[in-house]
Amino acid sequence: MPRAVRLLAVAAAWLGQPAAAQEVPADYRLPPAALPAPGGPHPIGTLRFEVAQSGGPSLQIVAWYPAASSGPPAPYLDADEQRVQAPAIARNFRWPAAMLDAVATGPTHASAAAPVARGRFPLLIFSHGYFLYPRQNSALMEHLASRGYVVLSLAHPGDAADLPGPGGTVATDSADLGKNVDLAKLAPFWLATDDRVLRAALPGFFAAQRDGRMLRSLARWRTDVRALTDTILARRFPALAMPIARVIDPKRIAYGGMSFGGSASASACQVDTRCRAAFNLDGLEFDQTLYDRALRMPLMLVQSDWRVFPNLGAPGTSLTHYDYAYESWAHAGTTPTIYRFALKGATHMGLTDLALAPADPVRDRLFGPAPGRKVIPAINDLVAAFLDRHLAGKPADIDAAAARHALVERRRANLPRP
Repeated sequence: MPRAVRLLAVAAAWLGQPAAAQEVPADYRLPPAALPAPGGPHPIGTLRFEVAQSGGPSLQIVAWYPAASSGPPAPYLDADEQRVQAPAIARNFRWPAAMLDAVATGPTHASAAAPVARGRFPLLIFSHGYFLYPRQNSALMEHLASRGYVVLSLAHPGDAADLPGPGGTVATDSADLGKNVDLAKLAPFWLATDDRVLRAALPGFFAAQRDGRMLRSLARWRTDVRALTDTILARRFPALAMPIARVIDPKRIAYGGMSFGGSASASACQVDTRCRAAFNLDGLEFDQTLYDRALRMPLMLVQSDWRVFPNLGAPGTSLTHYDYAYESWAHAGTTPTIYRFALKGATHMGLTDLALAPADPVRDRLFGPAPGRKVIPAINDLVAAFLDRHLAGKPADIDAAAARHALVERRRANLPRP
């Protein structure tokens, strides 16, 4: 690919607008998709609520949790989310306005406001992708809740799809996304295919965005996650959500997310000792301190198929930018509690529930040719095994979980030794 075209692709990705989105027909709609059956013994409840913060905006949360009993299945998006969020997601990614209509109204395996099961359950705080929405990985949340986890998916206002709330809609703020960032200076890092060039370009990557929005967002998202942890430990939930707060085990907390939410979760967990483990679903790390540095906690990284559909960077190379984060360069690939996987045939957005839509040329271009009915269960299995082992204290075999899925590739940081 000519360098100028590659630079345009970098700019499109930076602005949250996948190039493939420009090729979606104006009348296209994703076909109805079914969430995979959860794999655990618990019925699942779900609840959307807000937590007031002194001196700051409310925290908007969607919860999934082990339930004492089941009821009618909740729709994928509730009525307010269907009205506000579905069109906002389409707008953010330049998709047709009605593209998500069938997805938004489809059934889930969770029951709205179901009674909470008795017990003490480990907690996952999940962060969505940039310009995306809290329910974007509902299949994973349901799977974990059915296996005895409480999951709180935290919205990041302004950086998410539009959010419905008691005070009105909180709109996506895209006004300054590309300001104060020199894309030409970012490109040498993103487009590097040589280890020496990439290492040399890394300081410029961070210097070029020092006054840009992404680093400000990173600081806000970490603050949001830690504020929610503070709220949980202080049990400052509203009355309707207090039954959920009471069953959370405060000594077993993990952070995780997808895309920017995944990298922000790793960054937040590194500095918050209340967090015992973290996972990152295909998020390029924006925290400069996590490059050439060993993490204090276990981490799982699940990538899209970067050789074919790179989440920034050059295709067709064994080099990936993710290899430079989360371990010291001198010992990269040797840390036993850093797990790196890739999903063959999946694009970046193919790691969301939207990939569950049946195959067609447009769907495959957006989410990759790998069927969502294989990609999403693989993610669910990997994350559940990781959390079982490093958060719940169960003797889970992560390699066995990977081996159950043909499209999962176990990998290690591929850095040349000095």
